[in-house]
Amino acid sequence: MSRVKSSDGMAFLSAGDVFLVIWKEPSREHRIRWLFDQVDAAIATQPGGIIGMQLVLPTSSPPDGPARAENYKRMREIGPKMRRVVTVPLGDALWVTLVRTIMRGLMLVTGQSKMQFVADNEEQGYDLLYEAASPATPTRKMLSAGFDEMHTALGIPRGRSSAA
Repeated sequence: MSRVKSSDGMAFLSAGDVFLVIWKEPSREHRIRWLFDQVDAAIATQPGGIIGMQLVLPTSSPPDGPARAENYKRMREIGPKMRRVVTVPLGDALWVTLVRTIMRGLMLVTGQSKMQFVADNEEQGYDLLYEAASPATPTRKMLSAGFDEMHTALGIPRGRSSAA
């Protein structure tokens, strides 16, 4: 696995044709920019495109207007190079419903509804991710270990989000 990168309440890791993200803090424009800069670098190493999975912790919050605008702009730029992105909201039922609703709205606005998915839990997230896997995709065990490293980098316990 590549080295974990963290910045201002977010963690990012790429390996093979996969990128992983943890959102600990609110989705704001500067965080969206940082994330997409990392994704752009990962895309540059994978001519066949990439897949990604992001965990959204309940300590995060939905994107504000500038963050939504930046997300829209950047997703339009990289969309053809993304085979799949899976979002996994972690938290209570209200939080999961809120994140699912926001992500579905973003998917419709960006025209990316066929490549973006929202999972009910981390295990389902892996299942959805691996539907778009390639020979360059690391194993589930490796990705889970990557999320472990990311949790550590952010100083948060792995808790309920751990893979079985």
